[in-house]
Amino acid sequence: MILVLLRIIVKTIAGLLLLILFLLALLLAGPFFYDIQAWGTMAEPQSLSAVFRLTWMIFLGRLELRLDGDGLKGSIRLAGIRLDRFLPDSFKDAPGEREPENPDRLREAETERKNADRFREAETECKNTGRLREADIERKNTDRLRETEQSGERNGQKDKKGKQRKASGPDPVTVKESVAEQSESVEAKKADHSHASAKKDRRTAIKRIKRFREVLESHETKEALALIWSRLKKLFRHLFPKKAEGHAEFGFEDPSVTGLVTAVLAALLPVHRNRLSLEPDFTPEKKFSGQVMAQGRFFLAVILFHVLLILTDRNVRTVYRRLQKRGRDHL
Repeated sequence: MILVLLRIIVKTIAGLLLLILFLLALLLAGPFFYDIQAWGTMAEPQSLSAVFRLTWMIFLGRLELRLDGDGLKGSIRLAGIRLDRFLPDSFKDAPGEREPENPDRLREAETERKNADRFREAETECKNTGRLREADIERKNTDRLRETEQSGERNGQKDKKGKQRKASGPDPVTVKESVAEQSESVEAKKADHSHASAKKDRRTAIKRIKRFREVLESHETKEALALIWSRLKKLFRHLFPKKAEGHAEFGFEDPSVTGLVTAVLAALLPVHRNRLSLEPDFTPEKKFSGQVMAQGRFFLAVILFHVLLILTDRNVRTVYRRLQKRGRDHL
């Protein structure tokens, strides 16, 4: 009987592991198709809209994001089942589908907000503690000086015969001089401390720059950067849209930015065989009007392959360890 139960348990565990491996292989080898659309004009902000759709295995998984005048909305489907209930309320498709606000949650949010405000006030008060302490010292010295002067006046009124009165407290002139000396001493200490701190910071910054430069100029760093750049280019080529079409007129407030974007797009447009028409506007005004569409696909296995090649490269790991060591040395 025990052997039978053990066999059933082992077969169940083996079946679950095989199912997990099958789903993982399906996730890595299954194609992801994406579709991006944008239309409208900035002259009418409410008409600006954009849609992003991501589909896995044609029908098994689907993610849709929509951005328009009402904000960002979206939906997720897995094997035809909607998973919107796991999303934030502000992310759901329609405002009518939102659930009513929970009073307990509102009270908790209000309490958290008040606690955050108190924490910020306490932090500001702690930052100003040094200044408050100095102001308190000056106030006490001023009060002591005032009390001394008032005591002197009272003693002078009592001494009607013109006899010399005896000092019952510190001399006002002496108090003023001591306050001035104390203030000058505090200012001098602050200046010395700030000067020493600035010199130390400069020396530390120079050392960091030198060490970082040594790491950048090393042979391992050059080889690692060459590998990363090569893999990123291949990854970009894999993720790049396979189809794009439409017409759009665009411009930025800075004409140089418009020129830079135009140069980048000009290098990419030949891939789509002139099916995508873009007209830059170099007037100093931000604008967009038209309708564009782009479609493509990618495999998680390809992305994971390039990432693993970068992470497992000996030069990349060597540079990472060096940078990590430099960071620990400066802590």
